[in-house]
Amino acid sequence: MFFSATLVTDRHSSFDRESVAALTGWTTADALSGDGMIIRQEIAALRPAIAIVMLGSADVEVTELGAYRSNLTRIGQILLAGGTIPVLSTIPDRTDNASNAERFPAFNTVIREVAAALRVPLQDYALALAPLPRHGVSDDGVHPSVYRSPAGRNESAYFTAAALGFGYNVRNLLALATLAHVRAVVFADGAPDP
Repeated sequence: MFFSATLVTDRHSSFDRESVAALTGWTTADALSGDGMIIRQEIAALRPAIAIVMLGSADVEVTELGAYRSNLTRIGQILLAGGTIPVLSTIPDRTDNASNAERFPAFNTVIREVAAALRVPLQDYALALAPLPRHGVSDDGVHPSVYRSPAGRNESAYFTAAALGFGYNVRNLLALATLAHVRAVVFADGAPDP
């Protein structure tokens, strides 16, 4: 099985372990604190073949574009040096205020450019969200929307037609499709993308 619950400790697998590198509100500078030590800890603990990197929503507010480009490039380089294929993901719209709404498209351009420069896969989440209501963003204008089941629970792993009208659901399905595609191309000797 390709996507497996790697035993990380005697009590935790890669699916139930709390990550030190997946935190809400993080900037690229946060991810690089301690010269990328947090990223290196995750690589050492999980030995991932692939890592989906989606950083930038918080950077839109506080990071200059040049610093963002440098930081994202460094994150990709650290992952590659650790034997992990980084998949860079674009970010959802920021509609919480006019400044963020104006700035976020440039960050997605940088993500696309860094992925091309590093020759690593791009997961264009923003493009996948474009046809959705509010571009898949919740009422807060920052976070993706999520499908609410008839039972009243938020269900981000439902992939029905109705559920795929919501941002988190699209992100999770896109992540699975991206991982399967990278696996087919890189690890199963599939045809590369044109």
